Amino acid sequence: MMMLALLPAVFAQPAVPATPEIPATPEIPATPEVPVTPEVPATPVVPRLPTLGAFDQHVRVEAPLNDLFAMAQDVETLAPIRDNAFVMAEGLFVSQPVGGDLFAMGKHITIDTPISGDVYAMGAVVEVTVHGSIGGDLNVGAGEVRLYGPVSGNVNAGAGQMALGSAVGGDVRLETERLELGERGSVAGSFTYTSPEPTPGLEAIVGGAVEHTVQLPDAVDATESPAAEPSFVWSMAWWAGMTGWGYLTKLLVGSLLLLLGGRAAAGVGRELADRPGASLGLGFVAACVLPVASTLALVTIVPFPLGILGWTAFFVLLY
Repeated sequence: MMMLALLPAVFAQPAVPATPEIPATPEIPATPEVPVTPEVPATPVVPRLPTLGAFDQHVRVEAPLNDLFAMAQDVETLAPIRDNAFVMAEGLFVSQPVGGDLFAMGKHITIDTPISGDVYAMGAVVEVTVHGSIGGDLNVGAGEVRLYGPVSGNVNAGAGQMALGSAVGGDVRLETERLELGERGSVAGSFTYTSPEPTPGLEAIVGGAVEHTVQLPDAVDATESPAAEPSFVWSMAWWAGMTGWGYLTKLLVGSLLLLLGGRAAAGVGRELADRPGASLGLGFVAACVLPVASTLALVTIVPFPLGILGWTAFFVLLY
């Protein structure tokens, strides 16, 4: 009986251990929001400004231009010019900014506004007022130069007399009969000049070296120094003449294209692209025959004007 009583204890199943609790899954942090890419503002469309070619007695620029080509008795700019200005006039008054270079030939040239680039001027009187400034170099040949506005670059000048009353950021190279120094005159670089006598007080306003060359009087025979280099004034005059001729030829060619019209001008370009050999050959023959025919016309009486026109056309084509 005792054995039977022990059977349940022997065959009893062991207690199953409790299942451990599964730890809770950690919360995954929310994905941060990607910031919205800001819209790139559209590039503003820069309006295309016109280019003006004017041939008249009086020219007034009253609307903004990209480039200006003008030949007149009087030219006045009352609106800004984005790029370059090419002017041949008896009187020129620049009162609005020029974004590029200024090329001017005339009797009286006045710059009363900032010029971002270089200035090339030839005239009886060239003046940069206190309201004017030059961002590049000033290259000038004139009977009288009045510089009262600052020049960021160099100054290359040939003048009968020159007044320096502003700051020059570069070097100065000058040939003059007389040099006057103003209260605000200063030169950051060197100063090389030719004049009859040295200018007192110049060293005090020049940051670099000062070099003076005595100007020979007009009575000295040029044959005494055959190896002497041409004077700076003569070099400026030669440069002005060649530059003026270059502008004139550009104006003549541009006027001819305008007179021909768009279709005719485009036809010239297509002909050159389609038949380059024939076009170049014809141009070469014309360049050879035109001066000969023009010379023959000059030695006769009736076609004399044709000879002048022929030589003019030849020099335009040659340029």
